[in-house]
Amino acid sequence: MQDEGIPFVSSVSPGRRTKRLRFFILLALAVFIVIGAFLGLSSYLSEKVVTLAPASGTKITFGNFTTTANEKVRVKPGTYKVSYSEEGYATLTKNISVQSATTLKTPQLDYSADRLKTLLQQNNATIHSDLAPALDTSGYTLSYEALYGRGQWYGAILTPADPTTQDIVRLIAENTNGGWKIVAGPSIVLSTVDYPNLPQSALSDINSRYN
Repeated sequence: MQDEGIPFVSSVSPGRRTKRLRFFILLALAVFIVIGAFLGLSSYLSEKVVTLAPASGTKITFGNFTTTANEKVRVKPGTYKVSYSEEGYATLTKNISVQSATTLKTPQLDYSADRLKTLLQQNNATIHSDLAPALDTSGYTLSYEALYGRGQWYGAILTPADPTTQDIVRLIAENTNGGWKIVAGPSIVLSTVDYPNLPQSALSDINSRYN
């Protein structure tokens, strides 16, 4: 029978309890630090190195990072937007998948729209002269023309005087060996199936216009 009125006295002194509590707190902190370090290391090791190597005078924008000099960035695997730009050239933007170490170099960029318009004005007479022997334009009017790429591709639309009897036709010409030659058309539509080696930008533009 337990004696009443006698208080319970712990055999563990207050100083020892404090030491134990401090030990468990430090142990918990150590565990959190180890786990955090492990997760950080795992994330670091999973990242991929992307080397940005823009050509002289060009700029590469990769995600939110822009540079005109060789740089390396670490990113997690995934899909990223990259843009290449240079004064006087059309900006090229596309999505790339990064699953391993990747090097991005500036591709060949097309001339800007303003630069191509200036070139067309300068070479208009020569283009018409070179194409004339192979192109019968009787009954047609030149309603649209443009240069593409770096000025080596020419597209034109010919509109008939009477659209009820004749169709609008399109053509693509290329500047080769210092002269212009028709490489596609004249026809109603210039498809990428029939002309897989021609620049898609030129075919898309010329097919989307009606006059």
